[in-house]
Amino acid sequence: MNEEIYSYDDIPFIPDFRSIFNYDYYYKPPPDWYVVITDIVNSTTAILEGKYKDVNTAGSLVAMAISNVKKDMNFPFIFGGDGMTFLIPGNILDDVKDVLVDTRKLVDELFDLKLRLGVVPVSTIYRKGYKLFVARLKVSDRYIQAIISGKGIDIAEKLIKNDDQYNPFRLRAALPAKNKADFTGFTCRWKDIPSTRGETISFIIKIKEEYSRQTSLVFNKILKGIDDIFGLESDYHPLTEDNQSSSVSQSFREARIFSKKKSGFLYNINKLRVSMETVLVQFIVFLRIPVKIMNKNMKNVKKDNIINSDFRKFDGSLKMVLSCKTSQRESFEKLLENLFNDGVINYGIHVSDRALLTCLIHRGTGEEVHFVDSADGGYALAAKKLKEQMISM
Repeated sequence: MNEEIYSYDDIPFIPDFRSIFNYDYYYKPPPDWYVVITDIVNSTTAILEGKYKDVNTAGSLVAMAISNVKKDMNFPFIFGGDGMTFLIPGNILDDVKDVLVDTRKLVDELFDLKLRLGVVPVSTIYRKGYKLFVARLKVSDRYIQAIISGKGIDIAEKLIKNDDQYNPFRLRAALPAKNKADFTGFTCRWKDIPSTRGETISFIIKIKEEYSRQTSLVFNKILKGIDDIFGLESDYHPLTEDNQSSSVSQSFREARIFSKKKSGFLYNINKLRVSMETVLVQFIVFLRIPVKIMNKNMKNVKKDNIINSDFRKFDGSLKMVLSCKTSQRESFEKLLENLFNDGVINYGIHVSDRALLTCLIHRGTGEEVHFVDSADGGYALAAKKLKEQMISM
């Protein structure tokens, strides 16, 4: 672990995902930074009602709004299915609070979902004796992925989820937003993506406290198990160029977000615009026409989705979305169950037959990220199983 950094840009890149447990690449965020955590309240109920895609959309919207405040996507953020975790510098905190509150209002009005918002000073985490570290993984020239370690995020989440009405770390519902959230660059036009191997799984794996000193050893064993069971990355990546398909039927979510209406003239104009853009990109991709939109060569849009996806990540827990055969998943569950029975890990896994894709493209810089989750609950239900397992011990 390294000492405190003053700029996220100063952190050297981790060379590859397998090096994320080399702690020479981790640095302490400054105490004047803040942990921001958002999540959908009662997301499990919403998912069981069939609103899993709305939950993913509402859970990821804040990232686009903050990136438009920051004017780039070069800051730490991690998508968790029904919410997100951010690390932000103090100089943009007031503007970030505004877009958080405005996004909460929009999510409530347009998707009938409640977005919980919390902000914890990094200084508070340090004062309570917890550690927090951040690293950077260069996934591509367009996507720099944050890697977060330490118990600091766990304590921040605990502080934020305290339902005390006077909780100082929660943003109050009555708090007015002086500045409106800008969601320019948010897109959600892809159909559910069928697995090429039968199943698409989301899993979360967390090392137990007493084995925290062996985190690197345990997770490297799990990563080796993934290779042995699932094969090459290209074998288990949930996205391929063949299984991605955009559709005008998905245009209503974007139409709601950009019109801030569920119906009416502005809503219909935006729905028509998104539908026309979708058809245009379909035409460009089919004919391989070299057209640039938002600094992107649109004929390569499906390939870009794969390259810039967040199908695996680490925020103190290992999170991945994989495409696999049933027999492979069962073998992997046996590996995890053995580690659980040995008292080493807790885990949650959700099984579906398709993936969801939610896209963020920063128009000013051309940076992009494509959030991947499995359908019908994904990370949110995997997290529920993980927590149930932890409580039962």
